[in-house]
Amino acid sequence: MSKWVNKFQTHAFNQSLEEVTTTLESIDISSITDENILIEISRLKKVTQYITEYIKFIEPDLNITNIDNTLKSFNDKLTQIKISLNQFLGNSSISYIQQANSHIDGCLTQLKTFHTILPKVSNRSLTSMLTSYNNTLISSLKKLI
Repeated sequence: MSKWVNKFQTHAFNQSLEEVTTTLESIDISSITDENILIEISRLKKVTQYITEYIKFIEPDLNITNIDNTLKSFNDKLTQIKISLNQFLGNSSISYIQQANSHIDGCLTQLKTFHTILPKVSNRSLTSMLTSYNNTLISSLKKLI
């Protein structure tokens, strides 16, 4: 395994992304009645799923030798998302979910800097992401009606 692959696979951002996903899954949307919060959470889940799938196509060997700063910045944004989600779990204020969405926008920007390989079939991951988003949104909105 090359040093680029090793660095990428063992970097802390992997654990941070997993923790963000786990925390998002732990949010009980059935108890949320504010449609705006549900939309914010659904968007955050959609983008998190997208990032998780996108990372699978990053080819570390095709990236610059010193990707430490990029990976650190990416991990810092994920850490801020975790903090915002934990604050939301303790307070239920929409501002924390909005902060998390703002930080995940930074992750999306950061992803553009990585070189990827083109998958043979990528519509499965895209379909999975969209289905997950739509199911969460529809389920949540039905509970409001």
